[in-house]
Amino acid sequence: MAAIPAHPFTYSSADVVLYSSDNVVYKVHKLILAIASDFFRDMFDLPQPTSSSDSDSSAPVTEEQVDGLPVIRMLESSKALTPLLMLCYPLEEPVLTSITEVCAVLEAAIKFDLRRASQIAKRRMRELIPSAPLRVYIIACRLGLEDEAHAAAQEIYRSKVQDQYVEKLEEISFGAYHRLLHYCSAGGDAGFGMVSVSPTKSGPKSKKDKKKADVDRSRAITFTVPVSTATPDVSTIGSPTPVLSTGDVNIVLLTSDGQRLPISGNGILYASPLLSALVARRSNIAEEVPVTEPAATMSILIRVYDPFEQPHFADLLDIHAGLIAAEKYGMRKAIDFIRKNPLS
Repeated sequence: MAAIPAHPFTYSSADVVLYSSDNVVYKVHKLILAIASDFFRDMFDLPQPTSSSDSDSSAPVTEEQVDGLPVIRMLESSKALTPLLMLCYPLEEPVLTSITEVCAVLEAAIKFDLRRASQIAKRRMRELIPSAPLRVYIIACRLGLEDEAHAAAQEIYRSKVQDQYVEKLEEISFGAYHRLLHYCSAGGDAGFGMVSVSPTKSGPKSKKDKKKADVDRSRAITFTVPVSTATPDVSTIGSPTPVLSTGDVNIVLLTSDGQRLPISGNGILYASPLLSALVARRSNIAEEVPVTEPAATMSILIRVYDPFEQPHFADLLDIHAGLIAAEKYGMRKAIDFIRKNPLS
């Protein structure tokens, strides 16, 4: 059964029904949608089915029509569709207060070629940069919005929050994440505009295919990351680069000071959901995993999870840095070890 509408789209003159993923019915007009969106214009050019071939009564709605109107099932929820449709009709602009709301509307607007909705959602997202620069950067990279990504990176640099972890950080590419770190470490002077935008999922190549598919047109920004090829000066690290005792090397961490730390086995990944998620984002097993901590700090964490190693701390700065990193990565064993062990 459809949910009770909490929106104005119940027009008696409607000629099509949009059905949200959470079972909210929207009675709207094809003409308005077609004017607002080339996607819908092309869709409505196709012959529409007149009956349903789905006889599964356990489905939320099995009819192809609601009140005699054809139904289009949407992947988006009502939280995205209601404000999106308000931006298509000559209605008051919806109030988008959270970054989650803005992201849902912007993603759907880009997907369906809703130009006005995209412009308004992007404007609102820019307004949220001071309060949520990292979240905006993640969304902008994922959707291929270079200007918004650059603006967010500038605020991240000014606020010095590039080392913080926020929800959805795992959704951006390693290149995008490491490019941000390089941009901030270079004092906001790293030529951020030199990026290439490439789709994460290919859309239809022809109008015919576009009409038939529910196109995911989200994009991701990828970057060419400048990495030094010089041999690292291990003597500058507080503790030597760890060489694990057993197992084949299968992960290489690229630290903030340009060191490459090889680790093997899955122990440290089991200990840290965040690190495990970052590793899972690699496009191939040879790709390095960038982290925001220096090699001296990551060496401490790696040694905690190596049964043949015993971490040691040179000074209080080691303890402080190791504890912050362990808490960031959710490594309970490392947190307990660092708190219990005095300076060695």
